[in-house]
Amino acid sequence: MTREPRHWAVVPAAGAGRRMGAEVPKQYLKLLGRPVLDHTLERLVGHPRIAGVVVVLAPDDPWWASSAFFAHPQVIRAAEKNAIKIWNERI
Repeated sequence: MTREPRHWAVVPAAGAGRRMGAEVPKQYLKLLGRPVLDHTLERLVGHPRIAGVVVVLAPDDPWWASSAFFAHPQVIRAAEKNAIKIWNERI
């Protein structure tokens, strides 16, 4: 029996949305009543070949706590600078 490979997804979501001029960053804008980021995470977490998701956020992101995936066991939050450091150490 061959096991299918399982992968980790990385979602870059550290933008502040300044150029867009919205009150919240683009990843937190509502689409069909939910933040765009939540739609993305729902698809990734529900995929059978995705073991987990790392969401790279700004260190001072005040909106993440309101995400439906804030405490999800398959979703890990990483601060932008820490994620870059970890990535560079593994290359």
